[in-house]
Amino acid sequence: MSIFDHLSGQKMNNRSVALLYSAQTLNELIFKDRILNICSNRNDMRAIFFATKEDSRDSTESLLCGRRIGLNDIRNVMNSFTSHDKLSFVCGPPEMLFTMESFLLESGFEQNEIKYEKWW
Repeated sequence: MSIFDHLSGQKMNNRSVALLYSAQTLNELIFKDRILNICSNRNDMRAIFFATKEDSRDSTESLLCGRRIGLNDIRNVMNSFTSHDKLSFVCGPPEMLFTMESFLLESGFEQNEIKYEKWW
């Protein structure tokens, strides 16, 4: 969240930012309202929320996916960008970091384009 928040105050110079934010439940997406506020004020920043233990059909949240972040989610975001200059920041528990790294590499990222925040 801190990186997304920091970028919201920056001039993006024709770059776009996408946040894929995951938690177990909708209530655990603790920065959701703040993120939505940032996105509503910036056309170059967007967010997609994932709640692994929720059914998106039961939610009124239009940007909620009731599942884990998948390889196709990353590919879809990458295909929507016009710039090929890319950088990924990944934060989460070890298993998620390893999975996201694998998905990012499969999506065309180089190892030096993947940054981590390891809090464990």
